[in-house]
Amino acid sequence: MSATVHVSDPGIEWTVHDPRELALRIRLRAVHMVARQGLGYLGQVWEAAMFAGHHRLDKVTVLLDANNSQVDGPVDSITTIEPIAAKWAAFGWHAQDVDGHDMDAVLAAIRVADAEAARPSVVVCRTSTRHGLDCLPPDADGHFIKLPPGLAAAAVDELAGKLARLEALRG
Repeated sequence: MSATVHVSDPGIEWTVHDPRELALRIRLRAVHMVARQGLGYLGQVWEAAMFAGHHRLDKVTVLLDANNSQVDGPVDSITTIEPIAAKWAAFGWHAQDVDGHDMDAVLAAIRVADAEAARPSVVVCRTSTRHGLDCLPPDADGHFIKLPPGLAAAAVDELAGKLARLEALRG
């Protein structure tokens, strides 16, 4: 049995405590959490990371969406959280850094994390919020972009074309 949860403001500390109980009681195979990079400057995130590393919660894997984007702008313009994988490793986590748009790489990293028997794991997934829409300008922040009507129409057309190609492949 495994569980997947999404972690948002704040929440990783709840998830870390809950899987410990669950893993002890029902022997979960794995607990996967999805977290946002913008939470990386919050104290409770690091408290939870320290707790999980100290208690060797090897059933816990965090998939960290590292897209350098948050409400206030680019993460690196607000604070320095890099090298993010090294920081998690310093708290006793097995850390991997992958291209978050490469699903084969993400799945391989999850398999490695699930096989880790001595400590929790974090998979830092490097992503872009504008990935997949070629019509967006290079400086577009996909979290809070407000598209002018012409660009919105281009985005809809591009997505409709991609969906049509995928449906054609499915046959």
